[in-house]
Amino acid sequence: MLELYDLPDEHLLARYKEKYPELDVTALICFLKLLRVASDVESSLNTFLTQFDISQRRFFILILLTRRLEGWTPSELAKGTGVTNATMTGVLDTLVKDGLVERKTDPEDRRVKVVVITPKGEELMDKIFPQHYGRVARLMEDFDSRQRDELLETLDKIQNSMGKM
Repeated sequence: MLELYDLPDEHLLARYKEKYPELDVTALICFLKLLRVASDVESSLNTFLTQFDISQRRFFILILLTRRLEGWTPSELAKGTGVTNATMTGVLDTLVKDGLVERKTDPEDRRVKVVVITPKGEELMDKIFPQHYGRVARLMEDFDSRQRDELLETLDKIQNSMGKM
């Protein structure tokens, strides 16, 4: 989350460029704006999810579980949400305690546990999804299909450039 709201302007960055010639002013402005927007979107999502008493991480785990009803292993969920296995174990413990998911034995390999969403978890997602999808639609409503395609292309380029860092 970007905690900087007072972003520098071009005039200030032009002064910095005198001291740091490697500074690409427009690149830094784009970078900071991207971080600011991403942070604001994340903050808005977190605020939205509080009405359902659920964190973003728990929400994303439930999303994954709705995609594959036969279940996911905890390590698959950890990989799918970018957390460690230890972190996933703790989150799953809470989700189990809240009755939103359950751990089951994999029918093909009894040594393996899979996590599945419960009816209570599905009910929660049935409450969240319509509002969430409506919010996303409102966020993107000012973009026509060409602009959305351009945005996706731009974001893909940024993501691909991450390897250069």
